[in-house]
Amino acid sequence: MTDDVRALARLLPDPARHEPPEGRLHRLRETFMEQITSGEADIQDREMTLAAPATPPRPRRRRRLVPALVGGGLAFVMVLWLTSAFLLGVGKFWAGRTEAGDLLHRIALVAANSTDIPPLDQIRDDQFIYFETYEGWGGYGLIGSDRDGPIGWYPPQTQQRQVWLSVDGSRPGLLREGPAGHDVRIDPTLNPDLHRPTLRYLATLPTDPDLLLLKIYWKLGVKGPNPDRAFATIIDLIIQPIVPPDLATALYQAAARIPGIEVVHDVKDALGRPGIAIARTDAGLRREVIFDRQTLQFLGYRVLVTPDAKDPFGPGTTPPSPEGFEQTPEGFVLGSTAVVARAIVDAPGQLPTDRADQPR
Repeated sequence: MTDDVRALARLLPDPARHEPPEGRLHRLRETFMEQITSGEADIQDREMTLAAPATPPRPRRRRRLVPALVGGGLAFVMVLWLTSAFLLGVGKFWAGRTEAGDLLHRIALVAANSTDIPPLDQIRDDQFIYFETYEGWGGYGLIGSDRDGPIGWYPPQTQQRQVWLSVDGSRPGLLREGPAGHDVRIDPTLNPDLHRPTLRYLATLPTDPDLLLLKIYWKLGVKGPNPDRAFATIIDLIIQPIVPPDLATALYQAAARIPGIEVVHDVKDALGRPGIAIARTDAGLRREVIFDRQTLQFLGYRVLVTPDAKDPFGPGTTPPSPEGFEQTPEGFVLGSTAVVARAIVDAPGQLPTDRADQPR
């Protein structure tokens, strides 16, 4: 068999030395030269097109703009990421390692399981939030009705307040205050924000505490983190007439991430109900959010003036007597509130019924 294969191999041409016919080689050379000539012509046409004045080349500085913008954007994102990572990371660290952080964690759990308000999808935009409180605010100035009387700190005079607020802010509300029930129209809230929220606006806020706190820092628009203003903003949201349970939980958890919060064990609201409070002092003003000792339900809010207060009524405000702030009594209550009832009603001035599904 081997000899037969070798004999057959000698009869076949050697592929390595095989060459096509002469005419075939000539045709291949012509095709190759045509391709080269066509390529050179295309290159010349492109060069002439680029050199034409009708389509000038794009300036190089525009090409450099993209890397510059990308670099600047990456730098901004990196700074934002590092800032948020520091704020939220450090906040988480002390949130679970302080007395205030532990209390706020328990309050957040209570808020998450709250059933004293109807679900948001059962509240119509054309309805109103009824909110009843007892509150009063004192100040510094004339004591009594005599214009020549003494100057000093006067305590708050507590009175009933009933408020009706539009659910979506599109309709005017109503404020009824004092024993005589004096009515004041409340303008619609057409552009709600963190400081003038509506119930529908509250429902759009993040329910993740880290994202919520970052949004608050971002919306405040200050240079660098400002824990004082952030805590004040969180309080403004907590004391709203109705706060969705998931947002209330996030607010308490976000507050726990802010440094400088303390626990006040012996505190009373405007009606004298005893409770426990989370508090923070800024510029001599101590803001306290009060909760029931047993149930940890929100009771009210109060503000105390400490001897360190300089401008308790706002920047640039001065009392009638320069020495007035130096004589501030220890723990003077500037104002306090107590929540009595809240409900959803159909019109301003309408009082809530005694139905079991209405929050009280």
